Amino acid sequence: MKKFTAIALVLVMLVSLFALTSCEEKKLTAYSLVSDAVAKMETLDSFEADMDIKMGIETMGVSMDVPMQYNVKAAGLKGDNPVTFSTVSMTMMGVTMKTEAYTEGEWCYITAFGQGMKMKAGENTEEYDGYADIESVIKEIPEDILSDVEITENSDGTKTVSVAVSDEKFTELYQSLVDEMSASAMEGEAVLDVSVTNANVTVTVNKDGYVSVYGVSFDMNLKVESEGASVETVSSVDMTITYKNPGTAVTVTPPAGYQDFEEVDPEEFIA
Repeated sequence: MKKFTAIALVLVMLVSLFALTSCEEKKLTAYSLVSDAVAKMETLDSFEADMDIKMGIETMGVSMDVPMQYNVKAAGLKGDNPVTFSTVSMTMMGVTMKTEAYTEGEWCYITAFGQGMKMKAGENTEEYDGYADIESVIKEIPEDILSDVEITENSDGTKTVSVAVSDEKFTELYQSLVDEMSASAMEGEAVLDVSVTNANVTVTVNKDGYVSVYGVSFDMNLKVESEGASVETVSSVDMTITYKNPGTAVTVTPPAGYQDFEEVDPEEFIA
């Protein structure tokens, strides 16, 4: 009897040790939470998201706020013919401008100022294509940045990670975003130098393991050339991407009559 008791005791100890080891191996960290969620987003064939950008600009004693709101739908991302549709609303000096952009294949179909036009999709059309902006933001954050960051458990079952990122690492990780935002802040002017400060990244993951909210904020100190003179400008950027029911199939509908839109030269249109 004692022999059987001893064997049972050993088995219990082994099971407990295995369970403890398994728990330790599966311990959730800020890095694993975010990296797994970003990886899961990359498996999506379609999604819908709202993107809110608050940009503040201060130059030569003049301050200006430029809020922008995007609604982005994308479908067929894992196929041979992905399509996206973006609605953009931007307010500047009290005037609100709205544009729509539908991309399919090598073409971008834009509706602006009451007119429909098409142009080759590329660098000159990215400011109308919210999907390109989202791609430049949603990234896996390196483990060394998240090594000492705690996870916040929210009442709705979501989990949030928020981290201040060094200027150098943020610029390295989000270089394309910094370039785009600095160009937007000083549109029409030559940007000579950009430095980033006060950078922060916040990621919220829902109960299904998808990213539900991804936000970045940072300040930029810019040196620009204006009318032959060097001008110092400060800009703040606060960007929040909110996904709508990630994992649910999304259908993208092209604008009516888009196939009849007149082709325009992207450089002439931007100018």
